[in-house]
Amino acid sequence: MQSAIQRWRPLAPYFGAFLGLGIAMSFLGPALPELRHQTGSTVGEMGIVFSAQSLGGLIGSIVAGRVFRRFGGRHLMAVSLGAFAVAILVVPGASELGFIVIAGAVIGFGAGSVDVGGNTVVSGLVAPERLVSSINALHMSFAVGAVIAPLVVGISLSATDSLWPACAAFAAGTGAVACTLWFGDRAGSARQAADDHAQRGMAPERWRLALVALFFLLYVGLEIGFAGWIATYSDELGLGSGWATGLTVAFWVGFLLGRIAMVWRGDRIATGRILGWSVGVATLLAVGVGAAGSRTIPLLVLSVLFGAVIAPQFPTMLAHLHHVVPLSGVVTAWCIAGAALGGLLLPPLIGALLDSVGTGALPWTIAAASAASGVVVFAIDRWALAIPAATSGVGISSSIASAAPNPMAVPSTDA
Repeated sequence: MQSAIQRWRPLAPYFGAFLGLGIAMSFLGPALPELRHQTGSTVGEMGIVFSAQSLGGLIGSIVAGRVFRRFGGRHLMAVSLGAFAVAILVVPGASELGFIVIAGAVIGFGAGSVDVGGNTVVSGLVAPERLVSSINALHMSFAVGAVIAPLVVGISLSATDSLWPACAAFAAGTGAVACTLWFGDRAGSARQAADDHAQRGMAPERWRLALVALFFLLYVGLEIGFAGWIATYSDELGLGSGWATGLTVAFWVGFLLGRIAMVWRGDRIATGRILGWSVGVATLLAVGVGAAGSRTIPLLVLSVLFGAVIAPQFPTMLAHLHHVVPLSGVVTAWCIAGAALGGLLLPPLIGALLDSVGTGALPWTIAAASAASGVVVFAIDRWALAIPAATSGVGISSSIASAAPNPMAVPSTDA
């Protein structure tokens, strides 16, 4: 029997990559007040940075889905992480909003590629009975990076009144992971690309994948919307910079704890049940944030709980989908593209509402997005991931071993 270290060792480089992904995607939020001062921009104008990041992620996921079969996951992720390192180093020296926007777009492009590469490779490396815990462990690494980023940014600003130390540390660590991936198992990367190429005939009908992508759109929109704007929300409530950092860290700590819980027990619970409870409770918690107003302790507790409750949604939906159709590069790209669109649409909307309506726009927009995602989860189970009548009593989360024909599988026309 394999030890825990032996089971997880093949996934270690991908965990490192997702740790870097978490850092790259979360450090802009707590850095926004400094970047506003640095560039002389308004809250609404800084929303363009999130738009650029998400647009880059959309393009990156589409490109990654096309080139994954040819180059393999490791090299694709190594190049993407290298782009992170360069973009992060640009941020502290930029005095114009345009440079921050470009850096955000590059980070987003790399994020889309890392997301597609990592999720596709890991889903093909692990046994089916370990799928939920393994994908959650991968995304737990993202959460670790997301917790580290605001802490390091806060320390950097407090100690030096500059983002340079934080960005230099982030770039060095991300670059090291990129080198590890690039000079690692090249043969294994090529084999994985070939395996993905062999699965191209399993691509689902596009309307089914579009419905799944809508879930990722709503989920990532509310995740980035909360994590990216909670510091500004706190600042607008007059709670001070310490609480701005504290609420951001609280969210990501809760997020990390939620992922840890899923690594520990995720394989024992039906994926559909996890998703249903998660979206329902998240909606109630978002309403609670709006009702809490400027009361700091309730806000802190709600931020932790909200992060913990939404943490399983992204990786669990990937596992939910993989029970019906393999997560090839093309299939994963649809999911990540939907996620990128969510980050493109919702966070800028929140920024504009903060400018025009006031601070109350944040929690109620998040609550609406969470409620909508619950409707989409129902639609996905009812139509997009429908299974034959012979297995209808089992449920998708239990049908992984079913030999019944797959209603989603159609000949693929993707290049």
